[in-house]
Amino acid sequence: AMKRRKRDLDEAVPRPPAELIDELAIHIADGRNVLFITGAGLSVSAGIPAFRSGAGAVWEENVVQYGTRKSLRKDPVEWHNAFWLPTFE
Repeated sequence: AMKRRKRDLDEAVPRPPAELIDELAIHIADGRNVLFITGAGLSVSAGIPAFRSGAGAVWEENVVQYGTRKSLRKDPVEWHNAFWLPTFE
């Protein structure tokens, strides 16, 4: 089945963007699950802080203190209140 699927993809004809957007809208309206895979830069333009670089990057100040499982497990409430909430809400 995998070989057949690869062949189907290789022979696929590109569809116009408007047609793809219409199909996506139908999937969303029908309540289907939709997954968007994006590059790293999308989050910043959407108002989500950058993790690794730039002014105010999340890990710039917090990686040593909060960026470990040990920190989370030590005190999950503290981790959530001191790191997660101020960073993501």
